[in-house]
Amino acid sequence: MRFLQGDTFLTRFLSRLIDLLIVSVLWFLCSIPLVTMGASTTAMYDVTLHLVFDEGSGIVQTFFSSFKKNFVRSTVTFLAFLGPGSFWVRICLPRSDGIRGSALS
Repeated sequence: MRFLQGDTFLTRFLSRLIDLLIVSVLWFLCSIPLVTMGASTTAMYDVTLHLVFDEGSGIVQTFFSSFKKNFVRSTVTFLAFLGPGSFWVRICLPRSDGIRGSALS
């Protein structure tokens, strides 16, 4: 049972895996209203940076503080990219009948 004691590779790996699972669930729940997808992605990025550099107090607290701090800027940026991105998808992706889409049809 020595592999479960202390600071072994297995415990560090499982701890990071659980942390990433929690961040993914928080991102998914906060992205359900599509308008907040930019803010939740920014918060997820901030939390993962804190995990890499071993700083921060807690995952949930860091996520929501970053979400609140960057909400307006990241939401505006996300909405600015959403328009051209949806236009590009409309033009470039094929329709169900196999013909490429057109912005005019």
